[in-house]
Amino acid sequence: MADFLRAGFPADLPDNVWNDPTLVSMAKDIETAMKALMPPLAPFPKDDKPDNRRLFFMAIAAGVINHLQAHQDAITVTVPDVNGNPQSYNPVISVATS
Repeated sequence: MADFLRAGFPADLPDNVWNDPTLVSMAKDIETAMKALMPPLAPFPKDDKPDNRRLFFMAIAAGVINHLQAHQDAITVTVPDVNGNPQSYNPVISVATS
C-alpha cells in the first residue's frame, strides 16, 4: 500500500500505464468505483473518450487531495495508549508530485 496520496497525472493516460496494476492513482480508483456502480446494461457509451473521463477523475482526485492536505489538522485519530488512555493525533498527508 502506498504511503502517499496520488491524484493521477496526464502521463498515466495511455492504456498500458492506466491498466498497470501497480499504478497508484485516486483517479483510477474513482473510475473503478464508477464502473462497479454502472448497471451492466448501461456501460460507458461506445463514443466515450477515456482520456477526457480520466482527466475529469484526476481533477476530482486532485481537488479532494489538495483539500485534505490543506485541512489535515481537521482530521484527528484517537487511539488508546498502553494504559488505555486516549491519545489523539493529527495525520500528516503526503502527496505525490508525479
